[in-house]
Amino acid sequence: MVTGAASTRVCRRGTSPPDSPCPVAVVHGAEAESALPAAGPVVVGIDGGPPGRAALDTAADLASALGADLVVVHAWTDVSPGAHRRTEAPQTLAERGREVTEAARRRVAERLPGLRVETAAVEDTPLRALLQRAEEAQVVVVAPRVGAPPPDVAVQAGSTTRSLVAFAPCPVVVVPLPG
Repeated sequence: MVTGAASTRVCRRGTSPPDSPCPVAVVHGAEAESALPAAGPVVVGIDGGPPGRAALDTAADLASALGADLVVVHAWTDVSPGAHRRTEAPQTLAERGREVTEAARRRVAERLPGLRVETAAVEDTPLRALLQRAEEAQVVVVAPRVGAPPPDVAVQAGSTTRSLVAFAPCPVVVVPLPG
């Protein structure tokens, strides 16, 4: 699938001033009658930082509105950006991933007590983990990595976000960095 210039530009540069950012939804379909997924969970990728919490809150609200379950995904790998091995043991990274997803579960339970939440801390790249779950999802929600965009840009897509927008079989919501 090739993403059009408009959706790529919107996700790269943002659509609103930083003082009033809003999520951007990218929905693929050649025809106006293209059916959106009517079943399946809302999937959200989180990193444990402020952007991940913003994505989590947006995804939880969306899941609640759709009457869907929420699947919270935190992917970890022992390879850091730049293709260098991380110094932490895989068991440490796995435990940190479980802590991040359990904190997310608690956050959602406080905000929306009746929402069903599944968590997954997986050894994988964020892109592969989210694309795998996108196969059964109504929508995938993501936020950019901390520090990725310039300070005057509301939404700045990194490689994971750009690839999800291009290849996910369901709509993708890109949440701007928290202000």
